[in-house]
Amino acid sequence: MNIIYQIKIRQIIIGICLIIFILLFSNINAQECITGVWGSATEVSCSGSTCTYDIDLCAAVPASPSPKRITYNLDYDSDNDGIVDTNVSYTYDPPGSGQIPEGTHCLSDYTSLFRITVVPNSIIEISIAGMTGAGGANSTCVIYNSTLQVRDGNLSLPVELSEFNGSLIDNEILLKWTTLSEENSSHFEIEKSIDGVDNFKMIGLVHSHHESTTEKTYQFIDKNTSLVNYYRLKMVDLDGSFEYSNIIIIENSNFNTFNFDVYPNPTKSNSTLNILHHKNTQEDIIINLLNITGQLVFSHQIQLNKGNNLIPLSLENLPEGIYFISIKKEETVYTKKIQLLKNN
Repeated sequence: MNIIYQIKIRQIIIGICLIIFILLFSNINAQECITGVWGSATEVSCSGSTCTYDIDLCAAVPASPSPKRITYNLDYDSDNDGIVDTNVSYTYDPPGSGQIPEGTHCLSDYTSLFRITVVPNSIIEISIAGMTGAGGANSTCVIYNSTLQVRDGNLSLPVELSEFNGSLIDNEILLKWTTLSEENSSHFEIEKSIDGVDNFKMIGLVHSHHESTTEKTYQFIDKNTSLVNYYRLKMVDLDGSFEYSNIIIIENSNFNTFNFDVYPNPTKSNSTLNILHHKNTQEDIIINLLNITGQLVFSHQIQLNKGNNLIPLSLENLPEGIYFISIKKEETVYTKKIQLLKNN
């Protein structure tokens, strides 16, 4: 009787986990209707009392699923009082009820650039939202938020970066950058992202020359590449202040194997599963989460689209320990370890 009772309890627990997992993943397609977005810059310089800029925003739309509307939005502090007080927005809603086609869709494709007037040391907040429904039946998929810093152009930069690029060598990517001058510079942190939007993680550190008035060249090799790789430099000063470089994109044409990653790992609550799918067609896979003893915590089937598929994993209600995420694709099973930590 006790054995039967324990089995039933275990089945109930697994059933509850499956329901929670299905609810979490019920809107996966909507969350992927924009795969990457960016502004025309990450920083601008203003040397006068006020400066006027024309800013373009772009959204990358996959073949499927795709949004039916895209809203481009800027909020900014016009007088540097610490309060974002001015807004400009534009929504592209194509004629009829058709979806927006695959490709890059910029504000400049449909209307004039956002012209704004700002003062030094203020910020500009960027957001782009994709809508899966037309007209009033809107379901927001991805909202991209970023900040554009208005730097005081009268202040000298600790590092004057003249070049930052990368090249593919076999399956590795060689990153190179050149500075024209350095003042009180500490080091460079090489950061990488899977989508070019968020989740940049440091993958390396290169010390600078600290002080220099001549051209200096640096390099770093990324040996753990994927199909599409986004990089930026974090240029850190001796006092801890820093600035970011522009973002560069390097594609690995030699990369043709199935790949997935989990981040952050270790984690204290939630993680994101990133699955890179190379085929033009959609494909069904099965995701399983197992505990250290091999018991199934949850299982779910999803449909992959071409490119990066970002899937949230809710782990906050699970006990601390080691877990294994396994993905069954056709007849092959891929597995990675996840370490779940809890606050003391």
